[in-house]
Amino acid sequence: MSRIFLGLAAIAILILLLAGVTAERSPSPVSQDLGYFHAMAGHASPSLELGDANMQVKGVAARRHATVSDMHRLLQEFTDNDPNVPLADRHVDISGLNQKLDERWPLK
Repeated sequence: MSRIFLGLAAIAILILLLAGVTAERSPSPVSQDLGYFHAMAGHASPSLELGDANMQVKGVAARRHATVSDMHRLLQEFTDNDPNVPLADRHVDISGLNQKLDERWPLK
């Protein structure tokens, strides 16, 4: 009798765990144009921090047929240089950056 009870309890726990895992799945992100830098989802403000922008450099460079080093140089031009803010947390002017991307490396 106790084996049956333990077996049923184990099955119930397994079902609850599986239900919890599937309930926490987030929907697929909306596809974005890799030719532009984008604000990261889930942030309080729609701004972009340098650490997040650095994760997008390779994709943008590939889409624009530019080098990664060119993208890093351009990114530095549009990054706030406040020495009191850690480097990865410095804000990037997304609008100005994407506008300059279109000027230098227009999408074909």
